[in-house]
Amino acid sequence: MSIIRGFKEILRIGKANKWLVIGSVTAMIIASFLEALGVSLGIPVVNSIVAGGDFTSNLKVPFLGAIIGLLPLHSNIQIFIFLMALILILTYLSSALLIVNVFLTSKFAADTTHFIRTGIVSKFLSYGKAFYDKSALGELNWVIINATVEFENMIARFNSVLTNLMLAAVFFIFLVLISWQLTLLTLPILALVYYPMDILIKKLRASAKHKWSAAVIFSSHIADILPNIALVKSYANEGNEIDRVTKKSDTMRFHGFNVSKKENSIPWITDAISVTGFTVLMSACVVFYMMAGNFSLGKFLIYFFVLRRFLGYIKPINVLKGIYASAKPMMEKILWVFDDKDKPRIIDGRADFDGLKDKIEFKDVNFGYSKEKMILKDINFTIQKGQTVALVGPTGAGKTTIAYLLSRFYDCDSGSVEIDGVDIRGFTLRSLMKSIAIVSQDTQLFNETLRTNITYGLTEKISQEELDEAAKRANIYEFIMNLPEKYETYIGDKGVRLSGGERQRVSIARALLKKADILILDEATSALDTRTEILIQKSIEGLMQEKTVLAIAHRLSTIKNADRVIVLEHGQIAEQGRRDELLERKGRFFQYWEQQKFY
Repeated sequence: MSIIRGFKEILRIGKANKWLVIGSVTAMIIASFLEALGVSLGIPVVNSIVAGGDFTSNLKVPFLGAIIGLLPLHSNIQIFIFLMALILILTYLSSALLIVNVFLTSKFAADTTHFIRTGIVSKFLSYGKAFYDKSALGELNWVIINATVEFENMIARFNSVLTNLMLAAVFFIFLVLISWQLTLLTLPILALVYYPMDILIKKLRASAKHKWSAAVIFSSHIADILPNIALVKSYANEGNEIDRVTKKSDTMRFHGFNVSKKENSIPWITDAISVTGFTVLMSACVVFYMMAGNFSLGKFLIYFFVLRRFLGYIKPINVLKGIYASAKPMMEKILWVFDDKDKPRIIDGRADFDGLKDKIEFKDVNFGYSKEKMILKDINFTIQKGQTVALVGPTGAGKTTIAYLLSRFYDCDSGSVEIDGVDIRGFTLRSLMKSIAIVSQDTQLFNETLRTNITYGLTEKISQEELDEAAKRANIYEFIMNLPEKYETYIGDKGVRLSGGERQRVSIARALLKKADILILDEATSALDTRTEILIQKSIEGLMQEKTVLAIAHRLSTIKNADRVIVLEHGQIAEQGRRDELLERKGRFFQYWEQQKFY
């Protein structure tokens, strides 16, 4: 995709307000003409000065003479003051309109970037969990923050360049009006002196690509280090991490310097080229002036003044190319987010799920995180409403994957997961997940208050009494009441200020408040000490009443009340039945039980 098409597509994504653009461009065009008109008034002023101060001669100038004739201006000094005042007024009006242009452009850039940023987040949230399994979170974070900020800056720079080009266009028209012969001589010389800049632009484009690639790698590495700071410190590996960061930062510095030196040198190289062209043109114009008897000194001086302004305004042509070259990798990354190709998505259903009435069924379910390796093979089992079914087996057997499929974090490759005879892919995700509560050993918490974390995702307003009751049943109420800020206490990134047991109990309190029909327990008491585990187990047993429960168990002692136990091995069901029945069979479950007798 060309950069122009890419830019248009990003503006479409950003819901670009065309009226802001129209207003900005209109202000820019009017300002350009007013400035050029003010400059052109220098011709009669200079001619009058050369004529010995005879400003009344301007009465013969078309349009200007008519304006002066309408006013009570009779002496040379009065006309001179009027002309100078008119030049100032035109300059002030032009400046005011350019300020309006900057304001409207800034508003346009901020609004468009806002919609792009929120659109990126919305896209990320629409992709399935498999997308995050394959993506570096640091890179995704970089796209949300850095790429959008760079795009906003690009719009501001683009507006500045466009303003200059608009002024250049207007001044070019005045150059033609002053002397089309000189202007005709100008064009081939300008083309000749600006062509060499294309070589530098091509090099800048390549350097920009390397720069953004290095920035993404650096950002991804930092995003890996900080969440795993405990691991880094436990191995006293700070020195090695600093070395790795230094190398990646040095690569980013190298490519950043290459981009910066090329991008920032463009205006100065362009300026040098402009001066060269201007010198050649001035020499030609002097000869032309000497040969043309009807070419006034005023026209001659103003032509050179306008020409110098014109050359200054066309310098951003190459700057614009530089902006495009450096912005292309950023734009490609933004467009990549909105391209659904090769991105796993969970397609929303249409029917509203209004609660479990009969049973949950896994029918001939097959699933693999990649085509090369299947995790689940021909899984068939049923959970009747109100039952508790426990999944046991070694690590990697597919226990958590089954919970993921029921939660629609993934969709099965073949077969189906059905609730009351309806494939869950037919239900809306919002209504389905409203009826499923998850308490996992990998507790998910935000860097927010305890209140926010416990009530997260609830659409109905929770009273203080309900919140306290949930905290009490999760055995965390007393802990919260002993905190200075109580429920308003911030718990840090991923709940780092809480112990493992406290984090688990916050998660349990959250599940209690959700009041879901279906409960998924992924070894919910694994992070608790024995005393707390016993207390929480009682709370969970109370929570499990009137619920349909899928429990993933590593500690087999926690599934004594399960209605049925399913043993998984190598992604297949090895055996299933009640706990006592399986122990009597002395099969695989019996072997696991014997290995964990110390629990």
